[in-house]
Amino acid sequence: MMNWLLTHLGAFPVDRKQMGITTVKKAIRILADQQVFAIFPQGTRKEEQEITNMKQGAAYFAIKTNTPILPVYIKGTDKVMPRGQAWILPAKVEIFFGEMIRLEGLSGLDHDQAIKYLTDQIKAEMNRLAKQFS
Repeated sequence: MMNWLLTHLGAFPVDRKQMGITTVKKAIRILADQQVFAIFPQGTRKEEQEITNMKQGAAYFAIKTNTPILPVYIKGTDKVMPRGQAWILPAKVEIFFGEMIRLEGLSGLDHDQAIKYLTDQIKAEMNRLAKQFS
């Protein structure tokens, strides 16, 4: 059911272990066309509120396409579809939008430093949202 929903929303699957070139090109094309591209930088649903493990894909795509990032905190997804649950359960889900993260301030950093810096900014804003709205 979740696969059907995501497919009809225009989502596409990503192999967490090895992102293929087709996936990267598709993501870059979406952003280059100034369309919305949602990525879950934790890589999966989490029950805890604090974000400790953050993937770098969001920062990579933002830098590659010079696209700002709008961090979003989604509260309640662990109740709607807990781990191991095959069906969506009725529960309240709330969505909170953070401050836009622009790419200014990255000049002078090499590519890896810029990705780490931007990833840290995303993580900090998402943790601020989680703390504020939990």
